[in-house]
Amino acid sequence: MLILSVMIWIICVYSFKIFVSGNPAYVLVHSAPVPMLQEAADCLESEMLPDDETIYLFVKKFFRLTAIACLLFVIEGAIIFYFIYTEPKLTVPWLILAKNLIMIWMGYTLHRNAGENIFESVRLIPMWALRWERVSYLLTAAGFLFLFLLVNQLIPK
Repeated sequence: MLILSVMIWIICVYSFKIFVSGNPAYVLVHSAPVPMLQEAADCLESEMLPDDETIYLFVKKFFRLTAIACLLFVIEGAIIFYFIYTEPKLTVPWLILAKNLIMIWMGYTLHRNAGENIFESVRLIPMWALRWERVSYLLTAAGFLFLFLLVNQLIPK
């Protein structure tokens, strides 16, 4: 239960951080100059390491942030399915699962209308989608805070 509790807390804190400060990958791409993004995209398309160290560090940081987000999303899913399996009458995991399915659908829909490369796609994300992403992370943080309190027996079942 200790590992479960720690993982729930990590998801809760990370989700709240993204709710407050926004998606770090989006912030990174949005703050980068367009020529830098184009050069980084060209390097990715050619599968060559960039000559410029700033572009290399930018691409490395972008993919590190993306990998962390994907890993935490997988862990979040595993925790949700654990609660659905062990406590099927508990509604919070079902609500978080439904929210995640809506977010996956939204991401798929936005991906169909994406730009030429990954960085352009991130820059073209509409403001309403970014706001919904933040609300989604707030819901995740609240749900995982509830699960954290439940696992640590600080609230009754």
